[in-house]
This record gives sequence, C-alpha cells and structure tokens, in this order.
Amino acid sequence: MPPCPNCLATTAREGSPSPHAAMQITSTQRLKLPKEGIVTVSTFRCGICGTNWQYVEGKRTSSPGWHLLQDAPHEGTAT
Repeated sequence: MPPCPNCLATTAREGSPSPHAAMQITSTQRLKLPKEGIVTVSTFRCGICGTNWQYVEGKRTSSPGWHLLQDAPHEGTAT
C-alpha cells in the first residue's frame, strides 16, 4: 500500500520530530557513529497505511530527519 496523505506530509516536515497521530514508535536506539558522535534512531509504523519510517537526530549526523524505510514482504508474499 502506498503512503497515506498523512505520511506524505511527514516528508514535508523535514527536521520536525513530531510524527502524525497514527504513527506508533516501534524502537529507539542510541548509537555512537564514527565522525557523527551519538545519534538517536527511532523507527515508526503508520497505523493507517503500514508505512515504516525512521527518524534520525544528532548534533553532527549527516542525514537527520525522516526517512522512508522499505517495507518488509507481507505474509504470503513470495520473496
């Protein structure tokens, strides 16, 4: 399923840590990356369309903000 209108609006809010109301956080990790220091990476899943998102934040991260993740194959789908 393609991203819903709420998810499409998320990419327009680059740099905003606020997900839309139907997104549920699935995990958060704090990572120490070379040349970037400590980075917090949170993953979210939309309850409307099932789109998976990643939000990256850190003072020196090279790719902060929202990133659309490739969905895993659904059950019953050939890989």
